[in-house]
Amino acid sequence: MRGVETIVMGYNLSDLPDCSNGTAINLLELEPNPDISGIGVVIGFVATAWASLIAMVFHYVVTRQESNNMLDISIHKAIQKILRKVPPYEWASVSETVVLAMSDQLLVTGLAFIISGYFQIQYGLSIYHWQLITKLVWFSSITHIATLMCLEQYFQKHRYIWYARLILMAGLVVMLAVGIASTGDSRFIGTFGYIAQAPARCIFDIHNYSFNWQESCTMLISEIMLIVLF
Repeated sequence: MRGVETIVMGYNLSDLPDCSNGTAINLLELEPNPDISGIGVVIGFVATAWASLIAMVFHYVVTRQESNNMLDISIHKAIQKILRKVPPYEWASVSETVVLAMSDQLLVTGLAFIISGYFQIQYGLSIYHWQLITKLVWFSSITHIATLMCLEQYFQKHRYIWYARLILMAGLVVMLAVGIASTGDSRFIGTFGYIAQAPARCIFDIHNYSFNWQESCTMLISEIMLIVLF
């Protein structure tokens, strides 16, 4: 109904800029969104990634290497020599459980974050916050993929869990790939500047999407890494 005003995230939806001409006119002020850009959220993603990395290194050290890859064997022996005293191999099951928990958290958090981002686009989510979502989820996804290398033996024993995870990963990769592609719109490159507050729906306007090899190279690198690693 025209007479009813809808207020979401502090915005009146009827006042959102018109992106049909490829520009965001009458831009709104950038509203804070602590659920996305809050310091706790960012620290949470970074801390989880670092904790996962530490857990993976520990698991790598305490796990018996059954690989025939000479490089892998050489690296493992070199680490053992550096550490001199390696924790007992019985710790491998414990470290595997920790890595699995970290891996699950990275996957679930990434899915929840990207889905919430897509949902908020229709309610005036800014390009600044959309870019932050894609960057954090990309970082989380790359770390999650790295954890899978430590869980190869676990998933060989639990194939159904692997198939379920593969479906969730595919969904995440598709949503993230589309999201990253949208940030390559050269009209809105550098959105930490004066157009940071433009609504994210502007960069989903495929009719006015503008691509520039030089300005969009970061987006291309992110896409290639995501797809190749997956």
